Amino acid sequence: RREEIDAIYRELPQADIVIVTLGLVEAWFDSLTGSYLNRMPPTDAIREDANRFSLHVMDVDEGYPLLAAALGMLAERGQKILLTVSPVPLTATFSEQCAVVANSFSKAVLRVCAHRLEAGLPGVDYFPSYEMVMSRGLSTFSDDNVHVQDAFVHEIVRTMLDSYVVQPEPRQVAVRKGSDRRKVPAPRARIVTKLAFAVLLLVLLFVGLPELLGDRPYDPAPSAWPSVHRRSSTKTWSR
Repeated sequence: RREEIDAIYRELPQADIVIVTLGLVEAWFDSLTGSYLNRMPPTDAIREDANRFSLHVMDVDEGYPLLAAALGMLAERGQKILLTVSPVPLTATFSEQCAVVANSFSKAVLRVCAHRLEAGLPGVDYFPSYEMVMSRGLSTFSDDNVHVQDAFVHEIVRTMLDSYVVQPEPRQVAVRKGSDRRKVPAPRARIVTKLAFAVLLLVLLFVGLPELLGDRPYDPAPSAWPSVHRRSSTKTWSR
């Protein structure tokens, strides 16, 4: 999966539109390289140098400048940017808060950042997939109360395509077969390919990436990681 995601990133320079889903505000900072990681540090690295990595829980003042700098580079190239906020909730947190409280803070920060990015950068639009899910309540989530149901993901993707993709009327071409002459739609392989890629990317963002990179930290090894605060009861999220 890491290779598949890297392959998507390599397509960024050629993309006309880039879809960015904001996932969470807890980030690990590497003091050796001076950079943030997009996942938890390797366990072996933690054991080798316990002080190398530190957890940063970003607020708007910290997160917005980083996002503005990254997306600004895309905007300068003339690329369109479609922003969303992931509806997948945190199930664990490295902060000292309850995971439910940490999730509420995370989504609030990301939503404000998305609003400011849309207002401050050219070519940036916000698509309200987060609001579409949350306004429907827990009925949109799977039995784990974490992942959005596939059917509703498809509904969100369809709404996005209807809102942003102009589908031209199919051209008619004549086809002769024997003595019959009939009209069939002209091939639209390029359009179909682009639409299929957009659907695949959004499904990956909603279903795959939150597990791998974003909204759900991997289960840490107790001997190597700080305390993880999890939701104490599923009753908090019961239907």
